[in-house]
Amino acid sequence: MTTKQEINEIIKKLQRIEPAIRKDIKSDLREAAAPIIAAIKGRAPVGNKIHKRGSVVYRPGNLRKSIQVLPLRRTRNAVLVGPRARGGTPDGYYARFLEFGTVKMAARPFIDPAVEVSFPIAERFILELLKRRVERYENQNAV
Repeated sequence: MTTKQEINEIIKKLQRIEPAIRKDIKSDLREAAAPIIAAIKGRAPVGNKIHKRGSVVYRPGNLRKSIQVLPLRRTRNAVLVGPRARGGTPDGYYARFLEFGTVKMAARPFIDPAVEVSFPIAERFILELLKRRVERYENQNAV
């Protein structure tokens, strides 16, 4: 059985589990996102100039520091990773120029390559965490 098939089976089981366990699942997903966050931070370029957009100031190294799990409440069984502004809102404004380039600047992708390298590790990690969570729940609620 492939990893994706195992994940699909676990997701089917999770959908049958009470909504009370959703917070626990979300925390497992946040924990499993750590290798992806580390990989993106490690590949994020650091400039040497300060950039401004209105009242927002982008200092060298801000992008690297801002990569984290985004606080999106509407996602049920998922977490998203990306740059976050100081106020807590997602802010991929500057990252997209580096990732995809502009008319005046060549692309310097760092997110896609980092995710390609780290995703299999995170995938195995979340698979183990979710298996344990489902087994623990089944054992607690067995008759």
